Amino acid sequence: MLRSITGVLLVLLMTASLGAQRAPAKLPVKVKPGPLTEAGKKYRALLGEFGQQRLAYSKAYREAKTAEDRLRVRRELFPQPGKLADKFLALAREHADDPIAVQALSWVVSNVRTGKAANEAIDLLIKDYIEDEAMVAVCQRLMRSMSPQSHKLLTEVLQKSPLREAKGQACFGLMMQAKYAARANPAKEAEVKKYAERVVKDFADLKHYRGSLGEAAKRELYEIENLGIGKTAPEITGEDIAGTDFKLSDYRGKVVVIDFWGNW
Repeated sequence: MLRSITGVLLVLLMTASLGAQRAPAKLPVKVKPGPLTEAGKKYRALLGEFGQQRLAYSKAYREAKTAEDRLRVRRELFPQPGKLADKFLALAREHADDPIAVQALSWVVSNVRTGKAANEAIDLLIKDYIEDEAMVAVCQRLMRSMSPQSHKLLTEVLQKSPLREAKGQACFGLMMQAKYAARANPAKEAEVKKYAERVVKDFADLKHYRGSLGEAAKRELYEIENLGIGKTAPEITGEDIAGTDFKLSDYRGKVVVIDFWGNW
């Protein structure tokens, strides 16, 4: 009885404290993790192996005395994720029904951008885990990849994922891939606009490391529409070294070199 009363008092105190902090009505429930599976142990061991490589490299680089020594350390000890990729792939295949499998595949696509291992990992993610929550992080990491397989994965997630956040990150990733492709092929600008407009329409509120996906997509749209080669430069106003106000448009028709710099 005493324990029950104590528990009630603790809940009331916690509720009052959370209310004072204007916490949301529904608080996330923390689920106690289950025992570590065999796959989990292998995954942790592989992470530890890569972590030890990074520590050894950092230590040797700090202790290097000369530029030549640092160059040697980089050449001999710089961690190579590709050398562990096959082990992560084997783990994912061997324990395909364990949740750790998708984590192993995510590690590969996050650390190995191109090559056979990266393509195999993407193929497995598309085949077996396209609806998994892990696709949110995978899509974020693939936006700078220009491989056909990464483009295929983003397209599949956008079409088939039941998760709005995963679809939003996939759409944003496709927009960024189109942006990079447009540097060599201006015809790709139409794809940038298409995906950016969909992000703004359907996924604007989702989080981005610089605000929201909607804000980031609008920045990309502005860049495509106003800052490309051959576009009219946007107005710039400022003060010259003599203290005279000026506008970029004052020099229309003349060759102008603009040098932006800062000192922090």
